[in-house]
Amino acid sequence: MKIVERAKRARATVRFDLFGLSLGVFASLSQVILMREALASGSGNELLIGLGFAAWLLGVGLGAAAAGRLPPRAAAAVALVAAGPGVIGCFFTARLHRTITDVPVGGEPPLHVLLGILALSLGLAGATAGFIFTAASRAESAAKRPVSRLYAVEAVGALVAGVAFPFVLAGNVAHLSVLVGAWALLAASGTGAVVKGPRRRWLVASVVAVAAVLLASGVPEILDRRAQKAAFDALGVSQELLESTDSPYGRVSLGRSHGQYELVIDGRVSRVFPDHWERPLLIDLALLQHPGPRRVLIVGGGASDRLAPALDHGVEELVLTHVDQATHEITGPYRPSSTARVLEDPRVKVVRRDGRELIAKTRDSYDVIVVAAPPPVTGGANRYHTVEFFEAAQKALRKGGSLTVEAPGGATILAPEAAQATAGELLSLERAFRHVVLSRGTKVLLHASDEPGAVSPEPEVLAARLAARPAARERVSASRIAEAYDQRALADLRARLGEVVAVPNTDVRPLSFLLNLSLWERSLPGADPSSPLTFTSAAVRLGWWTALLPGALWLTWRTLRMRRTRTGSKDSMVSLFTTGAAGMTADVLALYAYQTASGRLYQGLALMVGLFMIGVAAGTILARRRWATGTRRIAVATDAWAAGFFAASAPIVHFGIGSVPLLWAFCAASGFITGIAFPVYLARACVTAGGDERRHAAKAEAADHYGAAFGALLGGVVWLPVLGVARTCLVLAGLKLLSAIGHAAVPARRQ
Repeated sequence: MKIVERAKRARATVRFDLFGLSLGVFASLSQVILMREALASGSGNELLIGLGFAAWLLGVGLGAAAAGRLPPRAAAAVALVAAGPGVIGCFFTARLHRTITDVPVGGEPPLHVLLGILALSLGLAGATAGFIFTAASRAESAAKRPVSRLYAVEAVGALVAGVAFPFVLAGNVAHLSVLVGAWALLAASGTGAVVKGPRRRWLVASVVAVAAVLLASGVPEILDRRAQKAAFDALGVSQELLESTDSPYGRVSLGRSHGQYELVIDGRVSRVFPDHWERPLLIDLALLQHPGPRRVLIVGGGASDRLAPALDHGVEELVLTHVDQATHEITGPYRPSSTARVLEDPRVKVVRRDGRELIAKTRDSYDVIVVAAPPPVTGGANRYHTVEFFEAAQKALRKGGSLTVEAPGGATILAPEAAQATAGELLSLERAFRHVVLSRGTKVLLHASDEPGAVSPEPEVLAARLAARPAARERVSASRIAEAYDQRALADLRARLGEVVAVPNTDVRPLSFLLNLSLWERSLPGADPSSPLTFTSAAVRLGWWTALLPGALWLTWRTLRMRRTRTGSKDSMVSLFTTGAAGMTADVLALYAYQTASGRLYQGLALMVGLFMIGVAAGTILARRRWATGTRRIAVATDAWAAGFFAASAPIVHFGIGSVPLLWAFCAASGFITGIAFPVYLARACVTAGGDERRHAAKAEAADHYGAAFGALLGGVVWLPVLGVARTCLVLAGLKLLSAIGHAAVPARRQ
C-alpha cells in the first residue's frame, strides 16, 4: 500500500511540475507579447517598460490576494478556462487601443489613456497569472512545500519561453497564435494537476480541443493580421498600408499617402520619402562645416533622400550605417529611382551594422560624421546622444573633422524641459569636443570639432564653401544659410540655454531621455503646454526624495510596531516586498543597459526576462533544499547577502554598461538573489505565525509582486534616469539592509 501511495504521490508531483512549467510559459509569453504590443503602439517608449511591468506585477499581487479568499480547486478550474479568452482580450485591447478610445487620428494617446490601456491589458493578464498560481498552490496536496516548488518550476517555464520566443517564435508565428497555443498547453497540464472531477476535466478538455481547432484553421493568424492593419489605419498617418513586419528593433510598417511613403516604426513616423527639404538640409549644413569633406559617415536613419545631397558636396566615400534589415527590405521596392541609382554609386557604401558599434570599433577615420538618429525620446535613440557616444565619435574623426547632431527640444526652446535637454546635449558634446557651434532652423543643430576654426558660425564662410559646390547650390541658398546662422538669434538661444541648470547626458545617467519624455507629454492631446510640471518633470525634481521614501515608510512602520509583543509574519512580508522591489528594479536596469549596449531590446526582451527567471529558479531550488529553515539567522543573512550584492554591483554595472555578457550575468544573478528570498521568508512566516506554506501563499505572492510593482514604477521610471545606474544599485542595497535590520531587531523573546 505504501508503494502504491508513493507512486500516486510521485505522479501527482510530476503533473504539478508540468503544470508549473506550462504556467511559467503562459505567463512569460503573455507578458512579453503584451509588452511588445505596448512598445509597438507607444512609439517604442521605454517608459512603458517600467509602467507595463508595474501594471503586470500589481495585477499579479491583486490576483493572488483574490485567490486566497476563494475555494482553491473551483477557482483554479474557472481561471484555467477563462485565462485564454481573458489574455486574448488583453491582446486586442493593447493593439487596438486607438479604436476603442477617443485618441484623435494622427495624435498620440495621453498618458492617462496609456496607463488605462496598460492596466486593462498587462494588469488583467498579470492578475490572471497570479490568481492561477495562488489557487493551484493552495489546492496541491501531494507536493512538499507546494508554494515554493511552484515558484521554482514556474521560473523554469518562464526561461523556456524566454529562449523560445526570440529564437523560434518571434517573426515566425503570429502573436495571437502564440497566445492560443500557450493557453492550450496551460489548460492541458492543469487538467491533471489541479482540476478534479469528471465535469471539470471535460470542461478543460473542451478548451484544449477548441484551441487546437483554432490553431489548425489558422484563424488566430488571420485575426492577428487584420488587427495589425486596423491598428495602423487608426494611426492616421497613411492612406494605405503596404507592408508590415516585426524586426529585432520594433514593428516596422510602410504606408503611402498622396505620392509619398511613410516609414512607421513603433507607431511613430520615422521617415517620409521623397522628402525634398528637411532631410537634405541636415546633410547640407553638416557638410558645409567642413572645407572639403572626402569621407563622410551618416549614422542612423535611412537612404531615402540623404545620399544624393551628400554626394553633391564632392564626397569621395559615403558610408551609411544600416542596422535594421527590415526597413531596408520594406522600403526597397518603393524607393525613387534616383535613390536606387545613388545606392549603386561606387562612392556609396551601405553597412548593415549598428552605428554606435561601428564608431566604437572602426579603424577608419572620417571628415564628417552626421548623426541622423531621432531625438532621445526612447532609450534606443538616447544611445546616440550621450557623452560616451560623442567621445567615441571624436576618436573616429580625422584632424579638423566635425560631427553634427540634431539637438532635442525643437527650435524655439520654449518649454523648460526643452531648454534643459538641449543644454544637456550641448554639455555632453563639450565633454568630448573643444569647439561647438549651433545652427537654427525648424530644428537646432549642433556642430562640434576638436580643432579650432574647424566648425564656423559665420554665414559668409559657409556661403563661400557653398559657392564652390554648384550641385548643392541648386538645393540650398546663401539666404537659407544666413537664416540658419543668424547671430542675434543664436545669441538669444545661447542665453536661454545658459539660464537653465543642466547636466550632461550619459549612458549611466540618461536624464535627457526623461526630459524628452516630458516634452512628449506636453505634446499629447489635452496637455497644457504652459503647465510648469508634467509627470516626468515632477519625477526629475522629486527623484532624490523618492529614493528616501522606502526608508521613511519602513521607519514609520517599525516605530508603530515597537510595542507589539508578537511579530507574526510581518517582517517576512516586508522582506518579500523589498526583494521584489530590488529584483524588479535590477531587471529593468538590465533591460535599459541592454538597450544601450545593443539597441535590440524589442528582440531581447524575452531573453533578458528568461535569464532573470533562470536565476530565480536556481535560487529558489537551492534555498528550498538548504536554507528554508525559518530561523532568524538565515533571514538576516539572506537580506544582508542581497544588500552586499547590489552594493558590489554598483561599480561593476556602472563601468561595464556596454558589455552584453556582463549584463546577462547581472540579470541572472539578480534573479538568483530574488529566488533565494521567496522560500526563505515563506518558511520564516510559517515559523513566526504558524501553519504551512498554503496558509501564507496569497500573502507571500502578493507581497513579492507588490514590491516588484513598486520597484518597476519608481526604479525604472524615476531612479534610473535621475539617480543613475550606480546610485540606483546603492538604493537597492539600502532597501535590503533595512529588511535585515528589521529581522535582526526582533528580540529573541518575541520569536
